[in-house]
Amino acid sequence: MDDSISKSLSKLRLSSKRLNKLTDQANQTVKEVEKFLEDCSLGVYATVPIKSWEVGCGEEFFTCLEYCRVGSRYRIAITSGLDNSDPSEHHVKPWSDASRDEKLESIKKLPDLIAEIGKLVDEKIVSAEIGLGEVSEALNELSGREG
Repeated sequence: MDDSISKSLSKLRLSSKRLNKLTDQANQTVKEVEKFLEDCSLGVYATVPIKSWEVGCGEEFFTCLEYCRVGSRYRIAITSGLDNSDPSEHHVKPWSDASRDEKLESIKKLPDLIAEIGKLVDEKIVSAEIGLGEVSEALNELSGREG
């Protein structure tokens, strides 16, 4: 057997073991992040782009990593579709059901998704505090006038 083929096969064996290990680690990490977010009772829609490409006629096809409702609960998912299409036509699948290629392509975006979830939660807190403060102030004014 040619020595270069033998080296290539040997390298391929080592690389496949590394790739399998990384895929297993990614699966476990996403499972742990989903559990953490579920324990935090966070039902917040968040999305970060993975990639997009033009498919013709000015349309773009996209894939995103999302934290969204899948079935009865929020999950980390991969969403894909045409950029200007109705969101109900987008294909959404739990990250755990994605192909290995999709998982390996999207896992690098997980830190961005977690940061986006945090940003959105902070925005919701500020918005709720402002709304509650305004209503409380109005109620206090009403109470003062009646008394």
